[in-house]
Amino acid sequence: MQTRRRATPQTICAGQREQAAAGLRPPRWHDLRHTFGTAMAAAGVPMRTLQEWMGHRDIETTQLYADYAPRSRDAELVAAAFSRDDNLVGSGLSRRRSLYA
Repeated sequence: MQTRRRATPQTICAGQREQAAAGLRPPRWHDLRHTFGTAMAAAGVPMRTLQEWMGHRDIETTQLYADYAPRSRDAELVAAAFSRDDNLVGSGLSRRRSLYA
């Protein structure tokens, strides 16, 4: 069984030194919040649900994340791009390039 290593003041300081040497600033809470919103939109969480989770009063604020939400055909396009078969099962399309038309 693997044991977890606890963060100590020494490891935290070492991480901060490495961050500074790389020219990175420490993450802020807002950065983490934005990352959450972006990841949830990209995962396909409905905007109304995301609005509630993030506590936005106005849906327009939540719509900032809409660019990261997958379009309805994105999964099909990605599957076609990585498909080894020119006949896409169940799609009714005989060639990949017709997806992009």
